[in-house]
Amino acid sequence: METLKEAFDMGIEKKKQIIISVNSPGEIAGWMKPAVKAIKKRLPECSIKALLLPCVFASGNEEQVLKDVPEIDGIIMKDGLKNMLLGKPSEDETDTYFLHIGGELALTAMLAERKRTFAWGYQWGTRRSDPHYAGYFVKSDMDRRVLLKRGIPDYKIHVTGDLLYDAAISGIEGGRPADPPENIKNITFMCGSRLRELKGLLPFFLKTAYILKKRHECLQFKTVISPFIDWNEFKEIGEIRPLKEVGGFVGAVEPDEMCFFLKDDPSFFIRLAKGNHCEEMNSSDFIVSIPGTKTGEAACLEKPMLVILPLNRPDWIPAFGIVGLLDWIPVIGPSLKGKLIYGAARKFGFTAQPNILAEREIVPEMKGILTPEGVAEKIDSLISDP
Repeated sequence: METLKEAFDMGIEKKKQIIISVNSPGEIAGWMKPAVKAIKKRLPECSIKALLLPCVFASGNEEQVLKDVPEIDGIIMKDGLKNMLLGKPSEDETDTYFLHIGGELALTAMLAERKRTFAWGYQWGTRRSDPHYAGYFVKSDMDRRVLLKRGIPDYKIHVTGDLLYDAAISGIEGGRPADPPENIKNITFMCGSRLRELKGLLPFFLKTAYILKKRHECLQFKTVISPFIDWNEFKEIGEIRPLKEVGGFVGAVEPDEMCFFLKDDPSFFIRLAKGNHCEEMNSSDFIVSIPGTKTGEAACLEKPMLVILPLNRPDWIPAFGIVGLLDWIPVIGPSLKGKLIYGAARKFGFTAQPNILAEREIVPEMKGILTPEGVAEKIDSLISDP
């Protein structure tokens, strides 16, 4: 699939530089990486720069991850963004084209206007910013309808498919999902792209795995360490104790053995995997994940899974807009944010990407105040069901 075909047909091949605005781990891993590969394949001489915008969903390690993407020729950080907004555009900058993948639409529109050029968007669009956008790429007809409701003209909307599928399939050896196993043996826990999530969930999953191991001796467990988590920082943590609101077992990180072992029984552990997360998921038989891009990748890899949204610490869940800004208010801010998110999440619909896209439950979900015992019971019922 040539996801950006329509844009190339409309003159992008004449541009010398493409600036892609992006911000959070999911957008970088699931959308930006396959996009830049497709662009470089078509336009090898074109310079591609990543414009890293501020985001409440950021892990803090986005710059380092972007440095490891060979197709990206430069990274524009906060100071560079300031210069782009306040400085005078030079003549060669009119040969720049913007692709908005993540961040504030209006900001990308403002930059395109200042550079006397145009922008395209992937998935997002608003009536207010639309005059500065030449068009939009969307994943499906459902997404087309969303943009139409927001006042985007139909002729600007191009259904090109889901970049996440390209990211998942290109990330595995042979380019095809592994054949389904006869029996579930390998269970993978996906803990998220932020260190705080990993530290909160590892003790929870350690106890979950321990309960399952008592019932199914053949089971093996691993967790994939996101590339957006600083491995050097993580491996120095040592002991991780469970949060009282979340529960779990005390465990310890053993970087040399690449495992997170049970403090009271070092013979039991969850293997730590780092590197190609799509390949790690593809070698799994069953995946347990919190909501996010990883649920879409697992679906592309045809993996059975359970998606959980623990609301035990809702103040830890990143949020858009005013609710997300409450993190910056000392003492009362996080508490108020947690209450607002807890109330909204209980009323919210599906959280797994396959379910959101299909508008029905394909993947089992658990949401609310969760315990390792309850999650283990659900996993047990699923892996025992042919």
